[in-house]
Amino acid sequence: MLVTRSNPELPKHKGMTYFALDMHAEGVEVRPLRQITGEAEFNEVYITEVRIPDSQRIGDIGEGWRVSLTTLMNERSAIGGSSGGSTSKPGMGPISDAVELWQSLPEDRRNKASQDRLMNLWAKARHFVLQTNVHRWRQKLETPDRKDQSENLLPPNLIKLFMNCVLISWVLRAKLIMTTRSAVQSCYLQMVQSMGPVTLF
Repeated sequence: MLVTRSNPELPKHKGMTYFALDMHAEGVEVRPLRQITGEAEFNEVYITEVRIPDSQRIGDIGEGWRVSLTTLMNERSAIGGSSGGSTSKPGMGPISDAVELWQSLPEDRRNKASQDRLMNLWAKARHFVLQTNVHRWRQKLETPDRKDQSENLLPPNLIKLFMNCVLISWVLRAKLIMTTRSAVQSCYLQMVQSMGPVTLF
């Protein structure tokens, strides 16, 4: 996906258009960024003299920012969304399936490294869910008639959101991954920034 500045005269988020870019097109060069572990979870992409036909445009001209937000929110829901049903699983979507698979393994195949990796993914998926909730509450705060949305901002819901953050730490027990600690802090800070200081108890 590629967001371009289609109208440089418009400020900030306006004047942007969203395209689907063929990563194998001529002029597109992808260079993996190797980490110290040898893995490459990110890439740097160089685009040189690439022309994209209008048939690959997604959304209206100038609506690129809105389409981008929709894409990101759908991505978060897909990665960290509920797997459906009323039964609570120890994870979200595909992550919950991975957790169940790991739990079904014989004891001698449950090594610590795979557990840490799985819990790191679980924490990231949970963080996506929490960020999505905060984003939705922020949108409700920006509606013209806030009174109609007041029931969604009651303290019990705020408590539930923060306790979900704490749940991440509880699942990891004694070993806290740095990403998880940052997720808990980020969740609470976003709550405060979005809704102002709140009294949880």
